[in-house]
Amino acid sequence: MHIHKKDLIATIKLNAEEINLDTANQLLKDPTLKPCHIIIHLEGVTDLDEEQLDALFYLSEMVRAEGEHSFVVVYEHYNPDDFPEELIACPTLQEALDIIEMEEIERDLFDD
Repeated sequence: MHIHKKDLIATIKLNAEEINLDTANQLLKDPTLKPCHIIIHLEGVTDLDEEQLDALFYLSEMVRAEGEHSFVVVYEHYNPDDFPEELIACPTLQEALDIIEMEEIERDLFDD
């Protein structure tokens, strides 16, 4: 696992073995991630099983429940049919950054 933080965005690179509930809970307990939008970058991961998708969905739900932060999965083999509708995913890091920016704009609009 590699975590890179810039501004209020934490990009977390995970390999296939790290996509599980233990890792999700470890990340949720990290106080330095609480104020951040989260990007999970699955660099080098070629296939996701149901258990891994469940772990990503759980992490997404917990991050979103704790505050107004975005959670996006970057998966270069992304196919919308393979992901739960509630889990936001895209194939590139730039798209993830764009999604976070759009969600921030939406939050600002609805806060007014």
